[in-house]
Amino acid sequence: MFHHSRDHTSRSRKGSLLLECVAGLAALGIALVVISRTTQTIDRQWRLTTQERLAAETLDNAMELAVALDWSDITAERLADIQPSPHAVARLHRWTLSAEVAEEATPTTGKRLQFVLTWQPTPAAEPLRRSLTTWVYPLEGVEP
Repeated sequence: MFHHSRDHTSRSRKGSLLLECVAGLAALGIALVVISRTTQTIDRQWRLTTQERLAAETLDNAMELAVALDWSDITAERLADIQPSPHAVARLHRWTLSAEVAEEATPTTGKRLQFVLTWQPTPAAEPLRRSLTTWVYPLEGVEP
């Protein structure tokens, strides 16, 4: 039979408890680093998704304003006056909104409208570019 003294068991247990604490703290430290980086990535993606949504809304609003104009008023100069909302201006870093109007004489006379919005998601990032294009035709009975 083996007989262990109580002192020997308690001393070895104290040493293993210290190792368990060190290993637990190391695991906790690693978990905190991983959680921190994951949170930063999620935050960056959330901001980018918000900017993408805002860019799409800005292009939609600009196009809505453009197609609501009379046929003769749909010109590049007139569309250049369309500006993003103050909310979009505040959220989209270094934005530019440009408009292009091209006359097309296919079977029916029409105009091709294209809005292009560019912005930088962060000051150090490459600019992002989104565009929206539509074709408009004069109402029947209206001379182009």
